[in-house]
Amino acid sequence: MNSFFPLKVVRMHHCDKPWLTPEIKALIHQRQQAFLSSNRITWKYLRNKIQRMIKESKKAHFNTKVRSLKKEDAAQWHKEIKSMAKMTRAEPDIHIEGIDPSNKLGIANEINKILASVIQSLPPIDLSLLPSYLPSRPAPSVEPWEVYGKLQRVRTRKAAGPDGIPGKLIKLFAYELSSPLADILNCSLQHGLVPEKWKCATVVPIPKSKPPSVNELRPISLTSLLGKVAESFVTQWTLSDILPPIDIQQFGCLKGRSTTHCLLDLTNEIFKATDKPDLVTVYVTYVRPVLEYAATIWHSGLTTTLSNRIEKVQRRAVRIIRGADYTSYTDA
Repeated sequence: MNSFFPLKVVRMHHCDKPWLTPEIKALIHQRQQAFLSSNRITWKYLRNKIQRMIKESKKAHFNTKVRSLKKEDAAQWHKEIKSMAKMTRAEPDIHIEGIDPSNKLGIANEINKILASVIQSLPPIDLSLLPSYLPSRPAPSVEPWEVYGKLQRVRTRKAAGPDGIPGKLIKLFAYELSSPLADILNCSLQHGLVPEKWKCATVVPIPKSKPPSVNELRPISLTSLLGKVAESFVTQWTLSDILPPIDIQQFGCLKGRSTTHCLLDLTNEIFKATDKPDLVTVYVTYVRPVLEYAATIWHSGLTTTLSNRIEKVQRRAVRIIRGADYTSYTDA
């Protein structure tokens, strides 16, 4: 066995890149020895050789391991590309006056106090002061098959919450979890109480300014995946009540609508107006201001070439609109 498969010892480090082979590491060691011995010629030779080998090793690693991930696993592909391009981003340090920067626990507790102080000034809701007609109808209930459908749509790549239950496990045992989770949700809705575990969240403070300031932090909360399933039911019921009265012209903050729909609606109104004989008014009101003013706002570095192109578009549009009555661009 030893003659065909001889035992070979290879030293690896947990920080080694996947394309860093033992041959490259051996050459790096030789290069360091040449540098310490002031052998400049050997050091230059090994330096250039190592650079070539690393380049070839990266290319081979990309072709064999990374290229196929672009279609199979986009997240892992992006991670590998960032690793190969050395696009790592250092986490910014948040300094708080009076606390040692090395005391991470003290800094975390102080940030927690600052973030919690936002709502601590608000008094708790007194249920006895609510109007007598609330609730207006019995609490809704969920069926196990509805919970099963929600669990099947849990994204497995989402990070687990403080409870540590991963999405892959929830989706794998969706059938077994649907009935007990439906009972928990119905009990929670009937009594108006939320399980304590679903209230816990892992909060990550994201700085909104540079350098980071403790008063300029955006808290990003990571909650339980099962709690998010419960929230999806409440969101669905709430939207079914508030969406019908909303104006049809409301495009912001609604699922399935965006500024694109707003622009399409505006275009539709313009086309409706073009059916009228006052076509020049439509052009002057809608088209010309966009070409003359909005273009310079959207593109602050508008070149002379682009300005001339916009001018040509306006001249052509005026000629088409005025037809036989067209005399000059300035008169229009």
